[in-house]
Amino acid sequence: MSKYAVVIVTDKQPEQCCFIDKDVFDPVYIPSPDQLESLAGIDDIQVIIVNYDLQQSLCGDAIAQLMLMPCMHEKSLVMMCNEAGFQQKIELLEAGVNDVIPVDEPVSEITTRLLREVYHAVANKQLKQQASCASDAAMAAMQESSNLGNNIQFLLKAHQCGNVDQLAQIFFQTMATYDLKCSLQMRSVFGVKNMETNGMARQMESDLLNELKSVGRYFDFGHRSVVNYGRVSVLVKNMPEDEMLYGLVKDNTFTLLQGMDARIKALDEHEQLLTEIDAVESISKRVNEAAERVGKDYHAVMLGIVDVVENMAEKITDKIPSLLLNEEQEVFIETIVQDCVLNSNKIFTEGFKVDSYFSSMREEINLALETAREGLGEDEAVEDTSMNESEEGVELF
Repeated sequence: MSKYAVVIVTDKQPEQCCFIDKDVFDPVYIPSPDQLESLAGIDDIQVIIVNYDLQQSLCGDAIAQLMLMPCMHEKSLVMMCNEAGFQQKIELLEAGVNDVIPVDEPVSEITTRLLREVYHAVANKQLKQQASCASDAAMAAMQESSNLGNNIQFLLKAHQCGNVDQLAQIFFQTMATYDLKCSLQMRSVFGVKNMETNGMARQMESDLLNELKSVGRYFDFGHRSVVNYGRVSVLVKNMPEDEMLYGLVKDNTFTLLQGMDARIKALDEHEQLLTEIDAVESISKRVNEAAERVGKDYHAVMLGIVDVVENMAEKITDKIPSLLLNEEQEVFIETIVQDCVLNSNKIFTEGFKVDSYFSSMREEINLALETAREGLGEDEAVEDTSMNESEEGVELF
């Protein structure tokens, strides 16, 4: 397996940097950021690691110097340090750090997070190659009445989404119209989904969104803003400096989050309804099986009773001539025997009505479940058709 080249900026000896898995990464150690631009093959390196103590002024200077270098464009900057507090993480994020990883984490966890940064850098580079930058035109458009139309189009598209992944992509498409970069967190009943435009999540930003989801509607720091509504939180990473545009971005983003929250609730209710239908179907199946067994056993018991009564009546009738009874007594006994047979047959016939009640109940339950299942299936088919037609024939903006 080919190794990923990474640069480690550190004041320590290479043997002290035991956090790096050399089976996965090919590290290059430099003591100062000054040497970064002179490295051979710097364009192929996706991740730059800074390994200083947070308390050293050298740490902040190194990060600031790195972020000013042209070669850092589209590269991920990772800070390896001792455990950082919440405020320190915010400061590092504002300075341009993509992830903060404690050096005492297991090597496997560190390797996973570094690989994630490599994949992020590659995916973002590909997205930027495919997209055209139109920040000024998009921001100007936010001041026009087209904003309302864009929001309406988003809400219409959101209503047709069949899962949170589709919903997130529609949201990112809308935000990309204004050249805004975001991290999104959606909290469904069935789990939490963290995403960026490329479909993956950044660990540090996901942790921040999770921490800030209950601080209020807005949380601003630097040129970034966290917007919360219901089950959705978004981190906008490049808020405009103009105060009017800043307010427009926050207002429009909040409107979009309201639509997303409503759709996530609807999707949760849809999944819960499917779960409940499955549970009712399971119970219905057991009721059907139990009713069928009860019906068979009931028929067997009734037939046994009828057989016993008829055999008894036949034996009594055969024995009457030998009992030396007078005619009145014989007529009396025969009448009782005949009434007993007739009444037992009548009761047996009534038993068939009980069985028909069970059958009718089972049919009604099955019909209700089929109707509910077909209704849900039709809704899903309409959503899929609407999504396909919109993607093929109508542009969102």
